[in-house]
Amino acid sequence: MAAAPTLPLICEAARDGDLVKLQELLKASSAETAVSEGLFSHDEDGRTALTYAAMHGHAQAVRLLLDSGSPWNALDSLGKCAGDYAMEEGHQEAFDVLLDTGRMAFLSRLIILFLLMFGEPPEFVRSLLENACIF
Repeated sequence: MAAAPTLPLICEAARDGDLVKLQELLKASSAETAVSEGLFSHDEDGRTALTYAAMHGHAQAVRLLLDSGSPWNALDSLGKCAGDYAMEEGHQEAFDVLLDTGRMAFLSRLIILFLLMFGEPPEFVRSLLENACIF
């Protein structure tokens, strides 16, 4: 009998809502390890730490992962995102965090489009982005 696949440590911490462990793992992760063991690591079905935090209702872990750069709309192999799992499991608070992040991303894109359409120089828009004035 084949052994069950090992879940990445960051996914385990997210599943358990272990904020201290998540912070340690995020701090230790680098650009070279982000996919294998960091923010972008995933299980065999493409579920990330954000997905695990959402499906288990850990809203604070969801916020931490989003603030660390986890994509709010990443899809797994079933075509589901973290918000789908949060809703299926009835975790409204985790879902709301994801929904608010999605809304802000959409509004930020509209602001960028508006600024560029009405003549703001691209350098001005770039400076807003670089200074985190808009997402």
